[in-house]
Amino acid sequence: MTRKNLDKVENFMDKWILSELGSLVKFVKDEMKAFRLYTVVGKLVNFFNLFTNGYINFNRSRLRCEGSEEDCVLALTTLAQVLFILCKRMAPFTPFLTEHIYQGLRKIISPEMFVSKDTESVHFLLLPSPEECGVINTEIERAMHAMQSVVKLARVSRERKNLPIRLPLKELVVVHENPLIIEDINKLSHYITKELNFRKITTTTDKSQYGVKRRAEPDVVKLGKRLKKDAKKVAVEIRKMTEADIEKFVKQGSGSFAGFEVTLEEIRVLYTTEGNIEQKFEPNSDGEFLILLDTETDAEMQEERAARDVINRIQRAKKEAKLVPTDKVVILLTDQSKNNEIVKIGEKYKDMIETQIRSELVFKKSDGLPPKIFEQDNEVNDVKIKVEIFTNAKVAVGKSNGVSSAPYVLVDDMTVLLENPKGNSLFKSKSDLEAYVSKLRNQPVTLSNGELSSGASFTTKTGKNTSPSEIVTVNANGLEYYLVKSTKKSTINNLSSLKSNIRSLLARDVVSDFDIFSDEKKLKKLSNDIPNVVYV
Repeated sequence: MTRKNLDKVENFMDKWILSELGSLVKFVKDEMKAFRLYTVVGKLVNFFNLFTNGYINFNRSRLRCEGSEEDCVLALTTLAQVLFILCKRMAPFTPFLTEHIYQGLRKIISPEMFVSKDTESVHFLLLPSPEECGVINTEIERAMHAMQSVVKLARVSRERKNLPIRLPLKELVVVHENPLIIEDINKLSHYITKELNFRKITTTTDKSQYGVKRRAEPDVVKLGKRLKKDAKKVAVEIRKMTEADIEKFVKQGSGSFAGFEVTLEEIRVLYTTEGNIEQKFEPNSDGEFLILLDTETDAEMQEERAARDVINRIQRAKKEAKLVPTDKVVILLTDQSKNNEIVKIGEKYKDMIETQIRSELVFKKSDGLPPKIFEQDNEVNDVKIKVEIFTNAKVAVGKSNGVSSAPYVLVDDMTVLLENPKGNSLFKSKSDLEAYVSKLRNQPVTLSNGELSSGASFTTKTGKNTSPSEIVTVNANGLEYYLVKSTKKSTINNLSSLKSNIRSLLARDVVSDFDIFSDEKKLKKLSNDIPNVVYV
C-alpha cells in the first residue's frame, strides 16, 4: 500500500468507504475528547456493517481481480488503508485483535505511510486523524445511504412475497419526493440491479402514476399504554385520515386527534395499490422511500433461478471438498429427471455458471477426466442432481491449498509423507529421510540436493521423478491423518481397502467395526468411490 496508489483512487465505492472512515475517525475523536465514551462503540459497530455488508459485498469482483489489474490494486489498496486506520483507531479498545491484524498488514504498507518512526507494534503508532483517511464527501455518503435504504426495503419485499434473490425480477420502482435523491439512485442503479437481481430500475417523484395510496393505522399497543380507555376514540379518528391529512401529519411529525396529541411513532403509514397495479406490484416504504416490486415472473426467469441454484449447489460442494477458488477442477453435473431438465438449463447458462464457479463445467463423463476427489447429491427444483469434482493429483495432494493439506515429498516415483498425523513430524532432517528410503529398498541410497520441505522432489542415482500419488486425508478423533493412495505394497481403490488401511493407521483408536463418511457432519456414508477427504 503506497501513498501514490491512494492518490489514484477514483472509484465511487472506494471514495465512499474512505469518506465514511474519515467521518468515523472524526466522530470518535470528538466524542472521546468530550468523554462521551458510550457513544463510540455503536458507531464503530455500524461502520463494520457498512464495511463488510456494503463495501466488501459490492466490490467482491474487484477484490478478486476479475477486472483490470490496476483497478484490483486500487481496491486492495483501499481495503488495506481501511484496515490500517481501523487498527490504529481500535487499538485502545481491542489491543490483541488489532495487533494481530496489524502484524499481517505492516508487511505490505509502504514506509511513507507511517508517521511514527517505531512501527514494530500498532500500539507504538499515533492515533489517526480524519485527514489520513481522505476527503470526507457528504454527497457520496448521502447517495450510498439512499441506495442502502432502497436495498433494505427491496429485500424485505422479496422475503414477504417469498421471492429469493436468485430469482431475477423485471422491475423495481423507486419513489422519492426529492429529485436530488432520485439522481443519486440513478447514478448507483447498476449496483442495485446487481445486488437485488433486477432487470431494470425505474425512478420517479410521482407515486400517483402507479396508483399508490396511503392510509393511516394506529399503533394500538403504544396508544393503549399511554391513553388507556381514550385510545379507542383516537384510533377511530386516525383511521379517518385522508391522503392530504397524512401528508401534513408526516411533514409535521405529530397531530391532534380527539383532543389528544399523537406522534409519528404512534401511527403506521401503510401504502396500498389498486386494480392491475395491485396484482403486479408489491409496495414497501420506510416513510422516506417508497419502492414497488414487480412480482410477475416468466419461464425464462425461473430457468435463470434454477441456474443460480446450480451455482449454489456447486459452490457448496467445492466448500465441502475444502477447495479454494484458485484450485483448477472440473465439475460434472448430472440429474435424475426423465428429460434432464436441470442439465439442459446448465447447458443454456453454462457461461454464467462457469464465470461464477471459476471452474470448467461438463455434463457427460469422459475418459479424459482427471481423478474424482468428491461427489455430493443435492436437489434443484425438486429434481435430484449429483455434483462430482475432478482434479489432477497435484492439486489433490495439497499444492495450491487443494483438497488435502498433507505435507509430502517425492522420492523418484514414491510419495513420502512428512507428517502423520498433522503436526507430528516423521523426519527431523534429510538424512532421516535417506535412512527411511534405504530401509524400504534394503540398500543404502543418496538423495539429490534440496531442502526437506513439503512438495520437494528428490531422486536417487537410478531413479526418476513421476507425478505424486493422491493422498487421502482421514479426519478421526480430532486429528488429521494421511494415507498415500498408491504405494508399491498396496493400493486404495475401494471401500474395503480404505477401511483396512485406516484400521492399521488407527490401530490404537479403532478396535471394533466403524463407518466412513464423506462429509464433516457424518451424514453421508461412503459407497464405492474414494474421495480425498474422509471422516471416521
